[in-house]
Amino acid sequence: SNVPGNYELEFSVNDGELTTTEIISVWVTPDAEIKILPLGDSITEGLSVLDDMTGNIVSLQSYRYRLWQKLLDAGSNFDFVGNNNTTLFGDNPPPEFPDYLDQTFDPDHEGHSGITADGLLSVLPALQIQYDADLVLLHIGSNDMLRGVINELPTESVGSTIVEIGEIIDTLRSENPVVTILLATPIPSIHDTKLPELQAKIRTLATATSTAQSKV
Repeated sequence: SNVPGNYELEFSVNDGELTTTEIISVWVTPDAEIKILPLGDSITEGLSVLDDMTGNIVSLQSYRYRLWQKLLDAGSNFDFVGNNNTTLFGDNPPPEFPDYLDQTFDPDHEGHSGITADGLLSVLPALQIQYDADLVLLHIGSNDMLRGVINELPTESVGSTIVEIGEIIDTLRSENPVVTILLATPIPSIHDTKLPELQAKIRTLATATSTAQSKV
């Protein structure tokens, strides 16, 4: 917008069970650019994988492409930031991101396939000093709950994962005390995990950590 003032952004996220709509207020100066950091695991990164059942390649752009389209439709002035600009595809063809409204997709993100909350926490301080995000889209915790279920790695508890996500929020605020964090409840899994318990505790964590200065 070319008019300064307090603007509301509405985000809707469906975790497979319910849709959560969050409206956040952002003060915008003329032509101010909102820096958005997509942060998390493979849901953020996107990937191309071989479906063992069908033998077909399944390409997942991640939510970033559709969000980018919606923000363009809304006329928003924004910039996705992060050190990554690719998806995980190995030997498979990568997902396609067609141009939209004569714009080329902004691929920047900080998604790391397979990363856990403690893994993200360990690398985040070195990563975030490279950009000053106004808005962080955080999806983390799925891989913590999958440890010991789809592999033989030591399991992670819901309690320890919640503590680590809280520390991630603190770390983000250490760089930008007024950052807005959209904290996702991890998407459901076909595996028998503790994800439902984690989802419930993440909702509680968001309420407990949100402040007037830095909303979660």
